[in-house]
Amino acid sequence: MDLDTWRAENPLRLWRLAHQLGTRQAARHLGVSVASLLAWERGAWTPRERTFQKLAQGMGIAQDILQQWWQVWLQERTAVSSSPPLGQERHPELVVELLCTLFPLNTPMAPGNTLPPDLLLRINAVLKPYGLFLSQYGRIITLRKQS
Repeated sequence: MDLDTWRAENPLRLWRLAHQLGTRQAARHLGVSVASLLAWERGAWTPRERTFQKLAQGMGIAQDILQQWWQVWLQERTAVSSSPPLGQERHPELVVELLCTLFPLNTPMAPGNTLPPDLLLRINAVLKPYGLFLSQYGRIITLRKQS
């Protein structure tokens, strides 16, 4: 994994893109400055405990899940410089749990909204081994096993 790929997997960035928010919109929604959001997204800063609580509330997820996701992401930074790509085996259960929190089963996004194709491909690569699929409209679908 290169540095750009690592930065693209930032938890705040993935959440922002999944909800089709620009940086200003996301910062306003989360109650933080644009400068702070951009610094967190590129990995220059790590939010403080109090800020994690505020971010998790704004993102609509549990604070401990956000902090775990963030720690996994930070740990992968060392993998960027010291080892080859790790693939999906990194922490798949945490990623799937987070995705299911962001996109509840069979609950579509607002009418007319769709996810960016590149984000959709990356999310589905993680969900596929678990028999799940995320539609372009933000709906997680359970895939049936073929007999």
